[in-house]
Amino acid sequence: MDAFADVFFTPDLGGRAFPFTTWFNRGPSPYLYHWHNDVELIYVMKGSLTVNMQGQYQMEAGDILLIAGGEAHCLFAKEEESERIAIRFGMQMVKPLLEEHDENLILSERISKAKKCSRDWPEESRKRVRNIMTQLYAEYTDRKDGYQVAIRALVYELMLIIMRELPVENTVESVRRINQENNFKRAIYYLASHYTEDISLKECADAIDLNMNYFSRFFRAQTGINFHEYLTTLRLKKAEHLLLTTTLSVTEVVQQSGFQNVKTFNRVFRNTHGCAPRDFRRQKKA
Repeated sequence: MDAFADVFFTPDLGGRAFPFTTWFNRGPSPYLYHWHNDVELIYVMKGSLTVNMQGQYQMEAGDILLIAGGEAHCLFAKEEESERIAIRFGMQMVKPLLEEHDENLILSERISKAKKCSRDWPEESRKRVRNIMTQLYAEYTDRKDGYQVAIRALVYELMLIIMRELPVENTVESVRRINQENNFKRAIYYLASHYTEDISLKECADAIDLNMNYFSRFFRAQTGINFHEYLTTLRLKKAEHLLLTTTLSVTEVVQQSGFQNVKTFNRVFRNTHGCAPRDFRRQKKA
């Protein structure tokens, strides 16, 4: 797997002295599938957001999504006015809990099995989590004296809500989700390792020991697009990366990103960005 593919398997925050981060996004911003072992929450403040994670979540303003460690996910925001806050933290943030064996097991299981979309949560819990996320963002960006203490306290409060208040999946749902998650990760790993090659739907299905027709339906259900559309998007992201980080010619970019020829690449690129690859490079580097 090359360095570009590695960006889809995001490094954990656990190695940091303070394993917490938060950010604000506005407008369209598609992300390919990625995962990490940290806990992540996304709060849509305005507009809408589509999140693919074991199915598709169509989120509207006020909705929150909980993403457990290890869950593959990707985001698509198509509206210019879409606004959202995300927070992400390593479990080391609640280290004292991890030292208590029973509490650690309860917390880990609750995060994994909790209903992920806030529409399934009690109304009071939704309000409190929105408030906590807003405070976390403010503390992290303002960085007043004691901000790390304040963030830890808020993360503890958030964990308590998850442990005590959020509804959980039943056993059948949980087992099915875990099996689907494992199969999907194997498919994404295969694509990340072979996207520069001339690979087919059948080859990917065979690589993860699934029937091709079943895999085709399964992949669309997970991503919202078909196998070939996702593969093209992956190759396009690789090409964008090369255009912005290297001085390779367009022909060399085509060869290293998996497109069959320059003509196909130019057509796909222009349909996506509204300009030729050379113009894209020139505009971004201006």
